[in-house]
Amino acid sequence: MIRFKDKHKGETAWIIGKGTSLFHLSRNDIGNGPIIAIYEAIVPIEILNFPNELFSLQKDGGARKRNPLSDDPECDDRQCDFCKGMVTPKRATLLLHEKEAKYCFEDYPRRLLFTLEEIGLPNNEFSLVCALKIAQFMGCDKFRFVSCDAHANGDIGNFIPLFNKEYYGWIYGMQKDILPKYLEGLDYEWVTPK
Repeated sequence: MIRFKDKHKGETAWIIGKGTSLFHLSRNDIGNGPIIAIYEAIVPIEILNFPNELFSLQKDGGARKRNPLSDDPECDDRQCDFCKGMVTPKRATLLLHEKEAKYCFEDYPRRLLFTLEEIGLPNNEFSLVCALKIAQFMGCDKFRFVSCDAHANGDIGNFIPLFNKEYYGWIYGMQKDILPKYLEGLDYEWVTPK
């Protein structure tokens, strides 16, 4: 991960969420700078063939894939062999949280493990915060959150709904309380494709 430290200094990071507005995404919605897509949001990004450097954040893993030597309880509740929402990218660099997803997609050629410490997080946070902190680690100083509809306009629908709406309402409700402290003083905008 260290090779990406300040690689995109002064650039705009495009962080792609999973809101329903992702159905309307076009190449006009995203400018220059690295793209960090969260989970299955990488699918439409790669289909649209953006020229930007692409990253696919797939930070949660399964118990079968976790580090068996870890005494950290971070992923003890993940008792799955298939992780909903995780998808193998076609060409993006894969970003995996070392404690939760170290053994996921082991055969993928462009995978990077990150620790919370190196991206400046004292403890685990939801994926949107991790994507923001990774973009800051890369040196970005402007942040555009694309299709993060729950935060932009309250729409808790999901591009590929893997769980019911009550689940997303609970998750996004928690995020709305946590996210503001990470955005203080930053140049950021919400982008909702139409």
